[in-house]
Amino acid sequence: MIKMLTLLLLSLMLSGCPLDGDNGSAGPKGNTGAVGPKGDVGDKGDKGDVGDAGDRGFSCWDINQDGVNDLNEDINRDGGWTTLDCIPNIVKQHPEVAFNFQHLCTAFAELGKYPAGCPSASHVTPSGTLTLMDVDSFDSTDFTTCSNLSVKTDGTTAHWALSGGFIANTTIIPTLESENCQAICASDSKCVASHWEKNPSAHSGACKIMYHSDTLVKSYVRACGIDIPGMGKAAEVCLLSLGSVSIWWARCAN
Repeated sequence: MIKMLTLLLLSLMLSGCPLDGDNGSAGPKGNTGAVGPKGDVGDKGDKGDVGDAGDRGFSCWDINQDGVNDLNEDINRDGGWTTLDCIPNIVKQHPEVAFNFQHLCTAFAELGKYPAGCPSASHVTPSGTLTLMDVDSFDSTDFTTCSNLSVKTDGTTAHWALSGGFIANTTIIPTLESENCQAICASDSKCVASHWEKNPSAHSGACKIMYHSDTLVKSYVRACGIDIPGMGKAAEVCLLSLGSVSIWWARCAN
């Protein structure tokens, strides 16, 4: 009897006690799992509406922004309205080498006079083969050539430079006949170089026939390029214009 009572009390005591123990402390955080695979590209969205038309643009030389090539907007007086008219302090042909310069020199020579700037009495026109100037004609370091033609750099602007050269005459020639500029020079024993330059606003260009003088203080120079960030230096811009916008033929010594 006592044994039974003992077992009964013991069972009652056990039934009042929880069978699970207390929760333990949290374990350490596990490592981050690997990134899952990239999902598929979503469908292309609908095309947006066309935006409003912007204001009409204007060329950098168009001072009054009227879309008309006015005479006073041809800053460098080359007969064309181009970005060369937008270059600050553009270098133009020296005053002593004006377009009528050759006529004056000839007239003085006939009188036996040879003023400074004109070819002297002992002047000899440089001879050589009239050669087409392309990119490979220019030295990659100083941009000189086999002729008197080179590219000179002044700050961020580059210029064609013809040592001892000046413009004897200028003729407008259609773009499709630009090779005639070289032919004019080839037929003139005094011509040391020819330069045909396209006018962007017309289907033609100015053909300049160049003579030489041994007394010029400043030779012919013509702005041809400016530094373009991310694209190239000014001299490189000049060379890139060869063959399309600018065509030079110059005499290389034999």
